[in-house]
Amino acid sequence: MIVGILGVGFLGSQIASYLEYEGITPLLISRDPSCVDKWLAEGARAFLLKPHLKASWSEMLLQCDALVITVAPSNGASYEETYLNTAKILTKHSFPFYYCSSTSVYGDKNGEPVTEESPLSPLSSSDKTLVETEKVYLRQPSTIVRIGQLWGFERRIETRLRNHVVFEGNGSMMTNLTHVTDAARAFAFLIKNHYTGIFNVCGNIHKTRKKLYMDLAARYHLAAPLWDPSSKSAHSGNKIVLSEKIRSLGFLFQHEDYD
Repeated sequence: MIVGILGVGFLGSQIASYLEYEGITPLLISRDPSCVDKWLAEGARAFLLKPHLKASWSEMLLQCDALVITVAPSNGASYEETYLNTAKILTKHSFPFYYCSSTSVYGDKNGEPVTEESPLSPLSSSDKTLVETEKVYLRQPSTIVRIGQLWGFERRIETRLRNHVVFEGNGSMMTNLTHVTDAARAFAFLIKNHYTGIFNVCGNIHKTRKKLYMDLAARYHLAAPLWDPSSKSAHSGNKIVLSEKIRSLGFLFQHEDYD
């Protein structure tokens, strides 16, 4: 089985590794010729996508049995261009798609739990675009993976504590954290078992952002963070995202809490 990965960044590269571990061949896809040349030189399967050539999309899909989409905006591209327009092009083909979405689509639930069945209330224009993108993929059998705040390896939350003195909001929002290896393993698990539908992928420990930052400040001997309630938090919506659906299928998280 060959699975294309459109968006080989922080998460996409990890998905490639876990697919290989499961005996599935990843096809690394990029519009950057230097990236493709590098991957080919390393012995990986790679494909140079030419976004403005319609034939390029069909040729890409012909080379794989399923496609993972983890693209992110770059070079000033809008959310609509990056996510929604890409979905509209891809879904002209009947194909198994595995799309990486965000738990931000749930919006604000006043700190209450949400599941995959909860209504969506996106707050920002970018989150509304993510909801519309999900709808496009779900017009055919697809898999939507909603992940929380992604962390792991060099992407550490305590780095923010070292670089910031004052944080927006009052710190009362609940955290929904997803380690990058758990996200990647979840994609590999869903692909290997041919699961379709919507799945939340978040660790099971949910602290307020203030509590998490205070714990990290104590752990790393940093100054206690300050908060500015007059400024709007950069994090979208207050809710506790539950991931019981994927757990019920036998998926085990390796990072329930921030460690």
